[in-house]
Amino acid sequence: MPARLTSFSKFLATLGAFGILGGCAASTPASSTATADSAATADSATAADTGGADAASGGDSAVKADASGGETAAAAPIEIAGAYSDNFGGNETIASDKWQFSFGTSTIVEYDNTKNNAYLQAPADDKFNPSKFSKIVWTEPKADGFYYCTVAMGAGTLDLAKASTLTADDKDPDKTGCGGFGWTKLSKKK
Repeated sequence: MPARLTSFSKFLATLGAFGILGGCAASTPASSTATADSAATADSATAADTGGADAASGGDSAVKADASGGETAAAAPIEIAGAYSDNFGGNETIASDKWQFSFGTSTIVEYDNTKNNAYLQAPADDKFNPSKFSKIVWTEPKADGFYYCTVAMGAGTLDLAKASTLTADDKDPDKTGCGGFGWTKLSKKK
């Protein structure tokens, strides 16, 4: 990883560890459907939904539980699953149960394809945010990729990450709208 990227990643992680970085207060445009709460829909899944062999093997499908605890039809896999190159020179891989960044892998605890958001939990051995939660929002995916923004980082619980009112503005994601910075652009690997 280039020294410039490593330094930038450490800088962002440090800001997040101190609660300084978490998104911007701009309103969310209609084309960006991020909200602080996430209702369970056919296009959403939670950690409880992803039990079973497929989740354990890293598969992309999630099984939803009905009100009686039984299983219902499989939830839709996260719509942004795939292998990508980011605009910082790194690589990222996304599956319904994990998001692998250049600097480590977080567990996807919950996602919603309709609202274009996911809640992640950093691993217990994360240097800056051990076992902490974050909220990521993304633009509507295109064939060649999409943009994402981490709007909440370093939350002590999933409920705190969900309660975050921080939003992102995707009007000019190359330049601004994500905590005063441009969004991360992910391009599909060929």
